[in-house]
Amino acid sequence: MNFRRTAGVLSALASLSLAGAASAQNADVIRGRVTRVDSVPIPNVTVTVTTISGGVNRSAKTDRNGRYTITFPNGDGDYLVKFVALGYS
Repeated sequence: MNFRRTAGVLSALASLSLAGAASAQNADVIRGRVTRVDSVPIPNVTVTVTTISGGVNRSAKTDRNGRYTITFPNGDGDYLVKFVALGYS
């Protein structure tokens, strides 16, 4: 994902990974790190993940290192991920 700063030339990259946790119930854990092009983390980005099959939303904010984690118990494996940060489009 690529964000562009509305007032300048800075842009951000968001990376995410999806890992299934093995347990009695399968949970999907979606985690990642949101950074600018120069690898500087972007804190306080709202990350919203939506299941494609059920339309269930879960959100988290990135920490000061740009990292986030969202868990879906009994996840279905297909998601839409949205990133929102002030000053980026």
